[in-house]
Amino acid sequence: MTSLLLNTIKLVTALITLFTLSPFFGAIGTLTTLGFLVVLLIGLLVAIAELSDKHSPR
Repeated sequence: MTSLLLNTIKLVTALITLFTLSPFFGAIGTLTTLGFLVVLLIGLLVAIAELSDKHSPR
């Protein structure tokens, strides 16, 4: 796994922990879920782009 992918996983984990512990974020659960999905989608796209970059011949 690349360092970028690891950093993305750490970021998502930190966000989940923050949202779980904070009652303020719990009140707007819809927004946090949407934000989490967006972050996850961006992370996946970056990881896929990075992997396809490595496999393409230069």
